[in-house]
Amino acid sequence: MSLTNTVYKEASIADLLLTTDNNYCLLEKKYFSRYNKQLLSKQVLPNKYRFSTKISIIIPSYNSSDTVVGTLLTIDNQILSDTERDLLEVIVVDDGSTDDTDQKIIQQKYKFELKYIKQPNAGRSAARNSGVQISTGDILIFLDSDVLLEKHFVRESVLRCEALHDSVFLSFKENVYIDSSKIFNFIEHADRPNIEKDFRFSKAITPQWKRIHRLNTPIETRTVRLMKESNNLKDFGNGNVLGVWDLPSIALTCSITMKKKTFLNTGGFNLAFEGWGMEDTFLGACLIANGNYIIPVYSTGVFHIKHDYRSGNEVNQINEFNKNVNIYNKLIKKTLKEISSDLH
Repeated sequence: MSLTNTVYKEASIADLLLTTDNNYCLLEKKYFSRYNKQLLSKQVLPNKYRFSTKISIIIPSYNSSDTVVGTLLTIDNQILSDTERDLLEVIVVDDGSTDDTDQKIIQQKYKFELKYIKQPNAGRSAARNSGVQISTGDILIFLDSDVLLEKHFVRESVLRCEALHDSVFLSFKENVYIDSSKIFNFIEHADRPNIEKDFRFSKAITPQWKRIHRLNTPIETRTVRLMKESNNLKDFGNGNVLGVWDLPSIALTCSITMKKKTFLNTGGFNLAFEGWGMEDTFLGACLIANGNYIIPVYSTGVFHIKHDYRSGNEVNQINEFNKNVNIYNKLIKKTLKEISSDLH
């Protein structure tokens, strides 16, 4: 999958991305032998399969009291056995919120172990790292505070992560536009998200993207169907680009699952990024360069509650993104060892 050990240690992240594939075919066979089900199946696994690993769900939250309780409720509604539920801890890291997040969370009762910590505002990366530091699980699920989970999400994600090594499991989202006062009613009546509405299944590239995306090569303005064109991401390694995306850029941490040791081996979320964008892309780059496959999960997903720009407006968001692009381009020129040393 990658270079020899000597070259590997000396190669930059950028070089490793060019020489690392994402063909997880052998893992498909291993998964089928364990569960008698295709890894990319859209059907959930039978209830006879249970996970036995401690799980930590990490949720950073900043002034999201209107949505984070909905996220927690959909975790509470997960189809789990009592034994599985006892293995679940949820960590909400309040990143300096000024709203009533703490009151809304604490006044609720949950069927899982909830850890709530509040820290001075330091950004999503720092909040996620703080959550991992106090976590006790061997498998991590990263969620945003504005997603609503399909009822099989935890089991489908964890059973895959238990079965396969060197893998990161990518979930998909359907954007929904609902008023905060109607979230609980939405949860009560929602079925399962239409994950094919996620941009990673189909997205039209507009000419405006040419000036804001990090790629300097000419961009073909067309509708890109990432999952189909990449053979479910199997052909999307080795630095390949489709439209304006490469493999790291689609590894979004709004709903992603991996082993804790896999995360720690990357050094965690890099704190160099400020504001919106690229911190999860860089984590994805480090995960891939460290020899992990990015594998899609089609049997479950999340609803993502659309909201106003976290950066205040679109112009601010684009400016933050462009600054973070420059940071990303500098960081991937370093080796994994240098990145890890920078963070410690």
